[in-house]
Amino acid sequence: HGAHVRALTAVNAPMAALGAPGAPIVLAGIQQAEAEQARKRLDALPGVDGQVVIGPAGHALRELSRNVDLLVLASRDRGKVRRALLGSTVDAVIHRASCPVLVLPPVRARAHRDVPDDAAAALA
Repeated sequence: HGAHVRALTAVNAPMAALGAPGAPIVLAGIQQAEAEQARKRLDALPGVDGQVVIGPAGHALRELSRNVDLLVLASRDRGKVRRALLGSTVDAVIHRASCPVLVLPPVRARAHRDVPDDAAAALA
């Protein structure tokens, strides 16, 4: 079929820890550990070119959309209040992407626990 699959996952700081004393040092360690775990999950996907970014996914996904034919995003469905307070990566990307975007609905009981919720795959 000739499609090239690229996956991107973003590692963010836990919101609850941002105001805690010593948070920058602790958060750096947490982010690094989460990034390593994300890298291992992506490396385990055969035929997938994986990328891990630290920080919000929106900007990285918009950049990725410039180099792919289709961007596939997984929706988390966090609820209206949380979405209003934190914003939505999906909303930000679908309105600014340089390619078509396919949004998958949230999966309540994932069969593949190794695939991160926030993984976004792009077909080039």
